[in-house]
Amino acid sequence: MRLRILACHVPILIRAVAGVRFSFWRYNGLFAVLTICFGSFTGVHAAQAQCTPVEIASTAMASGSLSVGDCTIAQLEIDPENLSFVDVYSVTLVEDGFLTVTLDSAEFDAFLGIFDSTLTELVAADDDGGDDVNSRVWAVPVPAGTYLILANSFFDGETGEYTLNTLFELSGNPKCAIQVALPSTAIADDFLTATDCTIAQLGIDGGDGSAVHQYRVELPTGGPLTILLESVAFDAFLWLFDETLTNVLAVDDNGAGGTNSTLQDIQLDPGTYIILANTFSEQTGGYTLTLIPEPSVLLLRLAAVVTLTALARLRKRRR
Repeated sequence: MRLRILACHVPILIRAVAGVRFSFWRYNGLFAVLTICFGSFTGVHAAQAQCTPVEIASTAMASGSLSVGDCTIAQLEIDPENLSFVDVYSVTLVEDGFLTVTLDSAEFDAFLGIFDSTLTELVAADDDGGDDVNSRVWAVPVPAGTYLILANSFFDGETGEYTLNTLFELSGNPKCAIQVALPSTAIADDFLTATDCTIAQLGIDGGDGSAVHQYRVELPTGGPLTILLESVAFDAFLWLFDETLTNVLAVDDNGAGGTNSTLQDIQLDPGTYIILANTFSEQTGGYTLTLIPEPSVLLLRLAAVVTLTALARLRKRRR
């Protein structure tokens, strides 16, 4: 089949993901420059028949294998020095939404890339975001259109079978359905990312595009609760809601000093509550969320443990 060259050596500045392998494909910094020659060949600039994309549904499972003789990253003209094998899939989205893609293999170190239909714009990429050395790109916001998914290996020459899964959500971010259950005394460490649920997506009045994680805590007997949100990566913002996420019970921005947030000794009735770990602006990064009962409650619990221990020792001596 003929390939009509439209342009050559077009520099494209992209933001690379830390640890993402581009030469761009093998680049490990914050920015990379991709120089390519691109043409027109059923939506992908590749002259080799083995590089022709396979069409799959927006929500589907595909089984395949990387083999000697398959298309390579070099043949796709993404990186002329990258000889790792790759299978190309094409998915068409009829509406704006969120795309999740996973690439699993027990035989090679999986690497996943999502591009626009011309392979000129990187939408998302991942190396080990799944289990072990598998890859996962989770809930990436994408407009309607056609996208190319690259099922790739991290190292040159790797072969083996794999499973590719795609999940497309038309409305809402699937991460907004995630609520992590915590006890009233807990420490949780996590990361806010650009693909997480946002305040706006939760439908909170005046909500913006800042990322948020939801935590559910049950208080069977009620009582005071102190909540602390700390981060060195972003300006922490803390919310406390009722179980239905409709009534705001308390908020804080910098109550813990610096840019950390705290809600201290909040008096709560018996019930279930939702805590939102959020940023004041649209920043991302790691954080620590700490939940503790009111100090006097902790002392009472400690005293009870000491008393029970003493009684047990006394009974043992009397035997």
